[in-house]
Amino acid sequence: MPERATLQAQKRTVLGKRVRQLRRQGILPGNVFGNRQHASVPVQVDGHEFDHTLKSHGRTTIYRMVINPDGGEETVLVRHIEREPVSGAIQHVDFMHVEMNQPLRVKVPIHLTGVAPAIKTFDGILLHQLDSVEVEALPNDLPDALTLDISGITELNTPLYVRDIAVPPRVTILTTEDEGVVTVTPPRVAVAEEAAPEAAPEPAQTEQTEEAES
Repeated sequence: MPERATLQAQKRTVLGKRVRQLRRQGILPGNVFGNRQHASVPVQVDGHEFDHTLKSHGRTTIYRMVINPDGGEETVLVRHIEREPVSGAIQHVDFMHVEMNQPLRVKVPIHLTGVAPAIKTFDGILLHQLDSVEVEALPNDLPDALTLDISGITELNTPLYVRDIAVPPRVTILTTEDEGVVTVTPPRVAVAEEAAPEAAPEPAQTEQTEEAES
C-alpha cells in the first residue's frame, strides 16, 4: 500500500513563458487535472520541498495536496514530470486527481531480488530487458514496486518473464505476460580478428608479338 504524504501548494497565476520567473525563484509550476468537478487547476510547489518528497516516497504515493489560499484540498498522484534534457532539473509537474474508489493504471518499477547462480558459474552478465510494468489497482492497493526473484536463473540465456513477477493481492498486471524482464548472457569475449593473408602477386603476363610474314 502506498504511503500518504502532505504536499503544500499554491494557486498559480503565472502562466505561459513567464513560468521561467518561478523556476528562477525555486518554484515549480504544475497542474492538477482529472477532477470531474472542475477543469485543470494551475498550481505551484516549492522546488526543493518537492524534490525531497519525491526522493522519500515512491511514484505511486497518494498525496494530500493542500492548495493555498483557500484552494481546498486535492487527493493527487504524480502523473508526469518534465525535466530539462541536459541537467535533469524538474521543469513542470502534472498531478492527477484521484478518486479513492476508482482503479488507476500506472507504471511501477521492477525490483530484482536474489542472486542468479549463472552469473558466478558462467561469469555471465545480467541483462535488464524491462524495468517497469503497467498495473491496475485501487489507489490504496498500488504497490511502490514489484519484485522478481532471479535466484532461479542457473543457466545462460534463460530469461524470466512478466508472468514470473510476484503480484500482490488486488493488483493486476496489464503488461503482456510473455514479455522478457531479465536474463543472463554469456560473457563478452574480445576476439582478435586474424589478418587476412596477403594475396600472392599474379605473375606478369608477357605480351607476345606475332612475327610478320616475310
